[in-house]
Amino acid sequence: MESDNPVPQENLEAQARLLRKRQDLGLGPEASSTGLVRASDVNVDSIPETHLAICSKCGVPVGDGLEVFGAFVFPSVCEKCDQGSSEALARNEERERRTAIRNAQEFSLITPLFRTKTWDNFRIDGQNTVAWRAATDATFVNGRGLLILGQPGTGKSHLAAAIGNAMIAEGRWPVTYLDAPGLMLRVKSRIGKDNPDPVTVLNVARRAKFLILDDLGVGKQSEWTQETLYELINHRREFILPTIVTTEFPLTELTRRVSERCVSRLQEICEVVEMLGEDRRLTR
Repeated sequence: MESDNPVPQENLEAQARLLRKRQDLGLGPEASSTGLVRASDVNVDSIPETHLAICSKCGVPVGDGLEVFGAFVFPSVCEKCDQGSSEALARNEERERRTAIRNAQEFSLITPLFRTKTWDNFRIDGQNTVAWRAATDATFVNGRGLLILGQPGTGKSHLAAAIGNAMIAEGRWPVTYLDAPGLMLRVKSRIGKDNPDPVTVLNVARRAKFLILDDLGVGKQSEWTQETLYELINHRREFILPTIVTTEFPLTELTRRVSERCVSRLQEICEVVEMLGEDRRLTR
């Protein structure tokens, strides 16, 4: 039965020339689209100015072999098919990039709500411009971070999450997002169990390459909480790990709640910025 799409005569002739030339060059009888042979083994002057390869996809001649680092390399596809392959490769790379972002967001522990917080939907006004500029200008090199102060609803967590989401999208750092009250509860809940493992939970925050610690100072602050938070912040200071911390308390109240030395460490490793204004969640 004849093929519905017969190969053009010129393509058949090119294939025949290719087969003969491959045999002459010692590449084997198969007319594959790609071949490699050492240039030192070939009499270059004997190669006629004819096509030595055909496109593996459409069968048209694609050009002569090229000598690259002492070897002849034969093209595998024609320019047209290669363009299609490049576009397909670009699409695959984009899919892989999006999948990597989703996976990084899952591992970051950023909640589904805060995954939607970006620079694009952050509301900039005259009361938060300074904080927004500090956040967008921050490089977070040498362990420098941000301590973001502000009343509830002023956009502190949105700003911190936007930074984290941008870090993930750009592939700059693996991000870990934790709320301080929840972290303390999880650590404390594992103390005194049959298989206590509070250190493992705390190590997620201690060793994070880039940590966002939300709502510092919220909830009951015991002596144990203060000691644990200080150890966490001091560890990150000593290992030069960038940290973003948000809190609804001014520095004086935060000092009273989480201890003076903890706040002192935070001021040492973070730029302090303040979000001004009223609760934006009530004015939507």
